[in-house]
Amino acid sequence: MPELPEVETIARDLRRLIVGATIVDARCDWPATLRNLAPGDLADALRGRTVQAIDRRAKQLLVALSAPAGSGEPAGSGAPAILTIHLKMTGQLFVVPAATPSDRHLRLVLRLADGREVRFRDIRKFGRVGLYPRDPRTGEPLVEWGGAAVFAGH
Repeated sequence: MPELPEVETIARDLRRLIVGATIVDARCDWPATLRNLAPGDLADALRGRTVQAIDRRAKQLLVALSAPAGSGEPAGSGAPAILTIHLKMTGQLFVVPAATPSDRHLRLVLRLADGREVRFRDIRKFGRVGLYPRDPRTGEPLVEWGGAAVFAGH
């Protein structure tokens, strides 16, 4: 399992590689990877969003996303979201050219407008990815719990 320093290193590397990139498509090949979204809804939920920031909360990666392009709102407003990624025991993230060969352990792919892909590879299938609305005041991911919005930390 990646420990906190490794997760921080991954966040820093991803920040350098994909902040400012726009997601044009997404797919999930292992439905249990998604915490709160059906695999068929993933592409629609992420398409047109720009990666604004990447942070870490404990061992979870937080990818801040803009509102979808074409939502009628200026970039970064409307419905910004947070993509949470928990690598668990064997999860790995790669940013590669789209033509890079795949393998059977690939669970989730985010295709970027510049021809690269962010690939989530997880041999043991324990890793989880969630998509949550972002609190406009704090930037934290939110979920509803008994009518009140709370941090979506897992």
